[in-house]
Amino acid sequence: MTLGEKIKALRDTRNISRIRMAELCDSSDAVMAKVESGKTIPSPEFLRKIAGVLETTPEDLLDEGDVAMGTCLYCGQSMLFEGVHATQEELNAMATQQCNCDEAKVARKKKQDAEDAERERLRRIEGALNNAENLFDELPEARELVKRAIPALVDFKLKKVTISDGEVTASVWRDANGKVTVEKRRTIIDQADSE
Repeated sequence: MTLGEKIKALRDTRNISRIRMAELCDSSDAVMAKVESGKTIPSPEFLRKIAGVLETTPEDLLDEGDVAMGTCLYCGQSMLFEGVHATQEELNAMATQQCNCDEAKVARKKKQDAEDAERERLRRIEGALNNAENLFDELPEARELVKRAIPALVDFKLKKVTISDGEVTASVWRDANGKVTVEKRRTIIDQADSE
């Protein structure tokens, strides 16, 4: 049953004419006719008025219908979505995404900035790895160490990172121009020292 059909059925059950329904909702008969025929989706505010007159809730009117309502998580503004089958959490997220309140705009901006920062971080790590790639000919064992060191270098804005696995030590640093340099050395254990 569509939203309009449900409104009409509840209105008929309560013996309220469409004209009287329109009056009680501060609207016109033409608007009520469009809502009941499905040609118009009522605004959330108008839907609340309709629900009040019909002694029900907007959620009950929307239950299992072709229209669903979500609410902005920041300002509480409700929005109706036609032909969307989603959980209430998803509907609220959609409403928040489309809301024009300042808080939702700020949240979208923060999310976009965080995504941009992460893309930039990954780009810098990839660039640093590419710069270091040609330095692995002498000591290929250092490759994994450097792959672990470079994210720390980028994420924490460190000037130098030294990492070791016991056999190989790799130092990675950036110069003033941002060029990555890798120094690798094999750890040699003197047999005499170990005894």
